[in-house]
Amino acid sequence: MARQRYIQDPKTLKLVPAEEYFREKESRPFTILDDIEPFVSPVDGSTISSRSALREHNKRHGVTNVRDYGEGWFERKAKERDDYVSGRSKRAKQERLDTIQRALHKHGVY
Repeated sequence: MARQRYIQDPKTLKLVPAEEYFREKESRPFTILDDIEPFVSPVDGSTISSRSALREHNKRHGVTNVRDYGEGWFERKAKERDDYVSGRSKRAKQERLDTIQRALHKHGVY
């Protein structure tokens, strides 16, 4: 005899047989994005008229769309760059130490 599997419903907190359990997330309809308006690529001058053409174009030229980056991405990267250039980041500090050690080793001090 097979054992019955149950899942606890997060709203009602009741145990429901697994085959009867219905997740609310699964009931949401899929979002279908409209196709893009055709535009001329600033990279190669070709006309891009669909999302698939845009993906292929970006892949072919090694570029990305600004919408691929989340909110605050540019500000975070600017801070990381400033920290690196000013020597405040761990990576910048480690690179300075490595450079000093290489120089000392090269001149026989270390």
